[in-house]
Amino acid sequence: MTMLANKPNGAGTVSFNYRRYGTDSQATWKLEYSTNDGTSWIQAGSTFTAPSSDVVQNFSATLNLSGSVRFRIIHDSGGDAVTNKRLNIDNILVTDFPSGGTPEITPSGSFAAVTTTYGWASAASATTATVTGGSLTADIMATAPAGFQVSSDGTTYGATASFTQTGGFANGTLYLRLAANAAAGAHNSQMVTLSSAGASNQTVAIANSSVSAGSLAAGDITLTPAGDGSYTASGPAGSTFTLSYSGRTANGIATSYSSATAPTAAGYYTATATATGNYTGSNTIDYFVAGPVLANDTGASSYDLRKPQDNSMFFIDKAVVLANDKRIDSSGAVQTTGLDIASVAAVTGSISYSSPFIVYTPTSAATDTFTYSVTADGVTATATVTVVPETNADVPTFTLQIVRIATVPALAGGNTTVTVDFIGVPNKSYEVMYKGDLGEPTWTSTGSHNTGESGSFSVTVTKAGDHVTEWASMFFQAKVNP
Repeated sequence: MTMLANKPNGAGTVSFNYRRYGTDSQATWKLEYSTNDGTSWIQAGSTFTAPSSDVVQNFSATLNLSGSVRFRIIHDSGGDAVTNKRLNIDNILVTDFPSGGTPEITPSGSFAAVTTTYGWASAASATTATVTGGSLTADIMATAPAGFQVSSDGTTYGATASFTQTGGFANGTLYLRLAANAAAGAHNSQMVTLSSAGASNQTVAIANSSVSAGSLAAGDITLTPAGDGSYTASGPAGSTFTLSYSGRTANGIATSYSSATAPTAAGYYTATATATGNYTGSNTIDYFVAGPVLANDTGASSYDLRKPQDNSMFFIDKAVVLANDKRIDSSGAVQTTGLDIASVAAVTGSISYSSPFIVYTPTSAATDTFTYSVTADGVTATATVTVVPETNADVPTFTLQIVRIATVPALAGGNTTVTVDFIGVPNKSYEVMYKGDLGEPTWTSTGSHNTGESGSFSVTVTKAGDHVTEWASMFFQAKVNP
């Protein structure tokens, strides 16, 4: 391939791209130039041979010739007179011989799309462009956009790469790759900037490229308690995570929970760390929060939580509402001890608590509710009690008579004591309550008493202080325990 006319203004550098033609076996080629209209020819640069692949190669040579010049590319060696004489040539660029004019940068070509996975740089030498400069007073500097790296030799990559000018000329191949720490996602509409002192900046466009998220195994992600009931997650450099929390079933307790916020209520939980951004993958850890786990109660399943038909005040033993409650101790085991009522609150009606009894006055509504709270292991839980009316079938037929005052009220040792004999229905359990004055706000329980075969039983009441005069007359009421 020979030029039939001269190029004026001399030649600073000459460059072009080449690769094999089809699947031909390859011979060796050379570039020659002539400054006497093609009468004689001189080799420029080194001989070159296209590789047996479709990878595009770049040839460049610095000539710095003044005057008129023409070029030819000819077969040098290998093959024979017939075969191996085909070669693809493209992007031939010949710069003028510098004459002290304005520095100029001339890029050729653009970068093809590159892809990689986060944590790995894309393949070296995967995409290239040609850089040429004339009338230069300083080296050409190539600057990569964020996420990319450039190289002037295809081996050493960085944020910048330089092309050394000699006699005002510089030329070479610029290599591009995605950096190992390029963020996962699309890297679109990017370009490399070429600059040199006194020259206008030039750019080389990069086709839209992308980085796939890396994959993390569960063992690559570490979950660490934060000390406030939540967890933090860590992994390789560049990794970020979201945390979520869910309930699980353990030791007979089914905990229902699902939130991005760490739970505070006692229960059994799973914390999940899910990688975002540059990575995919997740890891989980099971844990627990110690404290009381309460169950709501209802009179539909407990006689003791049914209100009298006249909606009068009645007593509820704390053991009734605590019967279905548990606590998770500091080792994660389930316990049924160590529970006590810390407070009560009426949703409807009125309520008070003096261990071991809850004193509740309902309303005339079809159902009433109140709540109670339990504190254990530094955690407080609250449950709701639903009170329903007792039915005729719930009301036992019983009698209670005062037989006699067995011992009159007497003060001894700072306490007043009185004993009263009663008779009721045989083989029943009575809860007997008293007041010294009907004007007192609440009845005081003396506990449960068995009537036995005879139906008779005695109740001894002891109270600190002098109540002899007050107890000259006393009032009693009772109910039959189911």
